[in-house]
Amino acid sequence: MSSLIEIIVDVPRGKQRFVVARNERITIGRTPDCQVVLDESFIGKCRAQLEWVSDEELKLTSAADSEMLEMHGAVRLDGQAAALPVIVREGRVATLGAATLTWQHLPTEEWPTVANTNAASGAAEQLADELKRERYDFGEEVGRGGMGRVVVATEKPLQRSIALKKLLRPGNKEDQERFIREARITGGLQHPSIVPVHELSADENGNPFYTMKLVKGLTLLEILQSLSKGNSDAVRRYPLPALLTIFQKVCDAVAFAHAQPEPVIHRDLKPQNIMIGDYGEVLVMDWGSAKILREDGASNESLSNDASSISGSENDTEATDQFSTLPGSVMGTPGYMAPEQARGQAEKADERTDIYALGAILYALLTLESPARLTEKEASSFEKRRQSGENVIGVFQQHTAPYFGNTRVRQKLPHLPGRIMPESLVAVALKAMSLCPEDRFARVSDLQADIAAYQSGFATRAEEANAWRRFTLLLARHKVLGAAVATIFLVLLGATLVSLRERRIAVESNKALQLTLQHASLADLEAGRQRFRAGAWREGIVLLGRALTFWPENRAAANYLLSAIAFGQGDREKLPIFGVYHADAVGEAAFSPDGRHFATASYDHTARIWDVASGRQVGSTLQHLAPLGCVSFSPDGRRIVTGDDNGIAQVWDAETGKSLGAPLKHTPDKPVETAVFSPDGTRVLTACWDHYARIWDARTGKEIARLLHPANVSCAFFNQDATRIIAGCWREGARLWDAKTYQPIGQPLKHAKTVRKAYFTPDGTRVVTGSLDHTARIWSAETGEPLSPSILHPDMVWSIAVSPDNKAFATAGHDGKARLFTVADGSPVGKPMPHDGPVVYVAFSPDGSRLLTASRDKTVRMWDAHSFAPLGPPMRHDDSVFGAIFSPDASRVLSFSLDKSAYLWEVSDEPTHDEILSIPGRVVSIELGGANDQLLVGMEGGRAGFWSFSRRSFTGPIVAHGGPIISARRSAETNCFTTLGQDGVIRFWNSESGTKLGETPAGPGKCNCAVFANHGHSIFAGYSGKSVIEWKVPEGTQIGEPIIFPRELRVLARSPTGDEVAAGANDAVIHFYDVHTHKERREPIRLEDSPVALGYTPDGRAVATGSEDCTARLWSLENGQQLCAPFVVAGPAATFRRINNGTAILVAGTRDSLLNCYDAASSSLLFSLPHRSSIADATATSDGRQIITLLNNGEVHLWRVPTATLPVPSWLNEFLAALGGLRFSAQQQMVEVPVRERVALRDKLLAMSPDNSVWDSVMRESFKQARGEATIAPPSTR
Repeated sequence: MSSLIEIIVDVPRGKQRFVVARNERITIGRTPDCQVVLDESFIGKCRAQLEWVSDEELKLTSAADSEMLEMHGAVRLDGQAAALPVIVREGRVATLGAATLTWQHLPTEEWPTVANTNAASGAAEQLADELKRERYDFGEEVGRGGMGRVVVATEKPLQRSIALKKLLRPGNKEDQERFIREARITGGLQHPSIVPVHELSADENGNPFYTMKLVKGLTLLEILQSLSKGNSDAVRRYPLPALLTIFQKVCDAVAFAHAQPEPVIHRDLKPQNIMIGDYGEVLVMDWGSAKILREDGASNESLSNDASSISGSENDTEATDQFSTLPGSVMGTPGYMAPEQARGQAEKADERTDIYALGAILYALLTLESPARLTEKEASSFEKRRQSGENVIGVFQQHTAPYFGNTRVRQKLPHLPGRIMPESLVAVALKAMSLCPEDRFARVSDLQADIAAYQSGFATRAEEANAWRRFTLLLARHKVLGAAVATIFLVLLGATLVSLRERRIAVESNKALQLTLQHASLADLEAGRQRFRAGAWREGIVLLGRALTFWPENRAAANYLLSAIAFGQGDREKLPIFGVYHADAVGEAAFSPDGRHFATASYDHTARIWDVASGRQVGSTLQHLAPLGCVSFSPDGRRIVTGDDNGIAQVWDAETGKSLGAPLKHTPDKPVETAVFSPDGTRVLTACWDHYARIWDARTGKEIARLLHPANVSCAFFNQDATRIIAGCWREGARLWDAKTYQPIGQPLKHAKTVRKAYFTPDGTRVVTGSLDHTARIWSAETGEPLSPSILHPDMVWSIAVSPDNKAFATAGHDGKARLFTVADGSPVGKPMPHDGPVVYVAFSPDGSRLLTASRDKTVRMWDAHSFAPLGPPMRHDDSVFGAIFSPDASRVLSFSLDKSAYLWEVSDEPTHDEILSIPGRVVSIELGGANDQLLVGMEGGRAGFWSFSRRSFTGPIVAHGGPIISARRSAETNCFTTLGQDGVIRFWNSESGTKLGETPAGPGKCNCAVFANHGHSIFAGYSGKSVIEWKVPEGTQIGEPIIFPRELRVLARSPTGDEVAAGANDAVIHFYDVHTHKERREPIRLEDSPVALGYTPDGRAVATGSEDCTARLWSLENGQQLCAPFVVAGPAATFRRINNGTAILVAGTRDSLLNCYDAASSSLLFSLPHRSSIADATATSDGRQIITLLNNGEVHLWRVPTATLPVPSWLNEFLAALGGLRFSAQQQMVEVPVRERVALRDKLLAMSPDNSVWDSVMRESFKQARGEATIAPPSTR
C-alpha cells in the first residue's frame, strides 16, 4: 500500500491538492495558519482536522468549536448531514461549508521528485540584474564550510574592509535559495552580538553573495583549544569569569532571535560559530541552519525552507551538504545537537533546542572538551527507554557530559577558579542539556539568570541548593560576616552543652530561613532586571514585588522598582476610569450625542444607560426576551433603539427607560443586526437576518417600508441627509436604496461573500464596503457604480470606518491588522497597524486625527491617523473586544467585550515623567553648576548663564559672547566660566557678576572643546585646526607649544587630580598628556571609530569614551583594557557619564530618545528615561537624584529619581497587581489579574488616606498615568 495519499480540496476559488504522508494531518479553518483556508462567515473560531487513521480510512474531526459548524449544517458526508468526528473512506466526499474533500492513494510513480540541483536560480538571476557590479576587490580566503566560503574584500565606494561570503556550488538551486535566506535572516537580526550584514547581491554571473562586518579575532573554539594546551596568555585573558561574560553575550544574541515576532532558532550553536573580536565583541555567526517559527512555536514553512546539515560552520572542514528538512533528516553538529535533532525530528525543534546547545557550550567552557556525540540510534534509544518509564537521566548525563564525572580531568583545568569546577555551573549545564525539552530552561533568560546568580555569588535555581549551601555562599560574599560567625561560634563553645544545643537550633533555624528568603529576593531582583531588558515590564514589577515580600529590606530591589514604575516602558497598560458590567457579553455600545450618557446592549437580554461622569445607571433596565446585538441614540439623545436576536427592535425613552410605541417586529428567531435613527430622528432603520431591511415610524412604531434582499441583511445605514440607504447582505454584496421611494438604485454592489459593513462617506457622495471575501471597495452613492477596483486584503475585512474629512477609510482585517486607504481611489496610506489577533472594529475620532482598533487579542489600541504610531499603552479586556468608540468630544473611549464589561477610558497624550526647563532660547550645552540646583547653559546666539532648578530662573547675569558659541564650561576651582566661540575665541567671565575677565586670540579654526587645568588657572582648548593649545586664565596668553594632531580634535577631558588631560581626534586614538610638560604620559587607547564623548571616572582610574561606531566603552588606565562590555547605543555615543560617585552610568547616542542608566558594577540596566527627541548630552547632581538631559532640539529636561524608603508598604503587591495586571498564585505561578479586579484594587487603594510617603505618592501618580492623566514628574524625596 502507498505511504503517501493525495487530499483534494474543492473550494469556490478552485481546487487545492495536498500530499500527506502516513500518520500526518491537515488543518482546515479560516485563519491563515491552516493548510486549507475557508472564507465562510460562520466558521468563526472553529477549525477541523483531517487525519490518517489507517490505510483505508481518514477521520474528519473538530479541533475547536464544532458546534458552530454543525449548527449551520456545514458538515456532510456524501451529501448527508453528519456530526464530527466522521470517518471518510477513499473515494467518499466530505463537505465542510462550501468545501468538499476527497482523497486517494498516490501511486509511486506520482510521488514528488527532487528538483534538478544544477538548475539556475531565478531569484539569484533577478538579484544580479538589479544590483551594480564591480563594487569589490577580493582578497584572501579566511573560512570555508559545507556550503560557502568567506573572503576578505574591499568595498570600493566606502574604502573599507569587509567579509564577503560566496557559494561553493553557485549553480546549485537549493544552495542558492538557502544562501539568500541565510543572508536575509541574519540581516534581519540587528543585535550587537550578531554579525551585521551590509549587502546581499549577485555577481556578473548571477551568483549570489553577501557582505558582512569584518571581525578580527578568534573563535571561541580557538580560545578553548589554547586553554586546553595550557597557553599562559590564554589562561590570563580567558579565565572562567571572562568566558561566562562571553557566554552571556551569546545568550543575549540567541534570546534576541527568539524574541522576534516570528522567533528564529539558530540550530547550529557551537564554539566555532562564536567569534570574539580583538576589542571584546562577541558575535554569533553562521545562521545558515536557522529556522523561523511562528509565535506558537511551530515552524513556518512559508517563510523559510529549513536548512539541514551536520555542520554549517564556515570553519568546519567536515561539513556536509545541506538539504531541505524532511522528516528524518538530521541537522546540527555532533555533541551540540539536542536529542530531538539527533533523532531527525526537525519538526520538534524550538527555542529549547538552542538552549540544549547553549548548555553544551557551557559544558565546553567548563571542561575544555566537546560533549559526547549523540547518534540517531542512541538518541532514539534514550527516548524509548524514557517513555517506557525507565529513569535514564543519570545514564544520559554520563553519556553526553562524561567529563563532569571525571575527577582527574576536573582537577587539571587551569582556567577554573582554584582549578575546581563549580558545581553550580555543572547543574546549570546539565539542566540545559536535559534529554526531555520540558526539563530544560523554558527561556534563554532563565538560563542567563542562573549564570548571573553564580557570577554574583548566589545559588542557582538549577542546583536546588539547600539552606546550608545558601548560607556558605552568603559567607563567601561577605568576609566580615564570615569572621563574625566564626567569633560567635567560639563564644558559644564556652556555654554549656544544653544551652549550646538550644541556641544553635534556634539561631540556625532562623538564619537559614532568613538566608533562604534573602537569596530568593536577590534571585527575583536579577530575574526582574532580565524581564525589563526584554521589555516585559509587567513581569518585571511583579518579580520585584515578590523580591520585597521575601526580603522587605532589599533596598536595591526597592529603588529599582520605584524607577521602573516611574520611568518604565515595555508592555505597561492603561487602566479604565471605570467599568460597567452585565451578566453576559456586551455586544454593542453607543454614546449619547451630548456625551453625557452611554448605552450598552448585552447578550443577557438587557440594555442599560449609564452616566459618563459617575458610572451609575440612568433610568430602568431595558428588557428584551433575547440577546441584544445593537443599540443607538436618536439625534437629540432623548430616545434609544435596541435590537435583539429574536427579530425585535424597540424604541425607549433615554431618561426613564420606558418603551415608546409598539415593538418593531421582524421574523422571529432572526437577529436584528443594526437599528439606527434617521438623521432627523423621525424614522428607524433596521437590518435583519430575515432578508429585510425595514423602515419604521420612530414615534408610533408603524412599519413604513420593507427592502427585500436575497439573503440575510448584515447592516443598514442612512446617509447624512436621509436620501439614501445602504444595506449589506450575505450574498450579492450590498444594495443602494432611495430613502424616499424605497426603490433600489442601480445594480447590487457585488462582493463574493458577506458584506460585513457598508457606510456612506460624510459628504454622501460615496459608499465604502468591506467584505468577508477579503476585499473592500468604493462605489458611487448616486448610481451604485464602482469607483475603485477591489482592494484586496490578506484575510476577511471585518469592519470599516470613514474619516470625517471624507479623505480616507480604515479597514479591520482578520489577519490582525488595520489599514488605511484613500477614499478617492482606494490607494493604501501609510503602514498597517498590527494586533496579536484578528481586528474586528475600527473607529475614527471626531476630528479624524486618531483611530481606534479593537481586536480578539483582548485589547483596544489608539493610533495616530497620520503617522500610524500607537498612542499610549493598550486598553485591555479579559476576553475578545467587540468594539470601541470615541465620545463626541474625543476625551473618552468606550470599549465593549465578550468579558461582560464595557470600560470607559481617558484619552490624553502620553504621560510625561519629567519637567522641561523653561529656559528662554535654544540651549546648545549644559554643565552642572557649583550648587546642586544650578546649571550652566550655553544658548543659541552666543548667550550663557546659570539657571536654577528651584527658582526656575537665571541666578545671575546672562553674558553675550558676541557670536555663536559651541558650549560654555565652568571652572570647579575658580569663580570663572568660559564661552567657546565658533570664531575660535574663548572668553572668560566672572560667575557671579558676569563681568568679562579676558579672552584668547582666535585659534587655528573652530574651538571644538575645552577643559580647565592647573586648578582653574589655565585651559586646554582643542581646535578644528588639528591642535590643542593651553591658555592662561583669564589673561588668554598661550602657554608652551601647541600639541599637534594628525586629524581634527573632537574631545578633551581632565583627570580629577588635574595633572592630566586626555584628547581624542578623528584618528580614533585617545592620547594622555601631562598638563605641565605637554608630553604623553601613558600609552594611548585605540578606539573602533572617531570619539564623540570623553571623560574620566571620579576616582581617576578609568576613562569613558563614546564613539562614532555607536558604542560607549570604559577603559582601565592601568592596562588600557576595557573594564566591561561595550554599551551599544543608537547613533554616535554622545553621552557616557559616571554619576552617584561612580556607582551608575548614563549612556545615550545621538539618535537615542532613551537615556539609559546602568549599574557600574554589574552593567545591569537600572532604568531608562524616555524622550520625544534624540539626546545631545546628560548630567546629574552629585546625589544622583536629579538628572538633566539636553536634547538635540535645544530642550533641557529635568528628571527627579525617587528614592525608596523601607520597609515597603503592606499594600505593595496589591498595587503592583492593579498596575501591571500580573501576580503570583499560591503555587508561585505568574497569572493574569482580571481587569475588573484591577479596577477594584485601584479604587480600594486610592480610597486610603494619603500618608505623603514616597510609595503613596508614586502609587497615586502611577494610577493617574495608567488612566492617562499624569503630566508631571514623579515626586522627589528631597
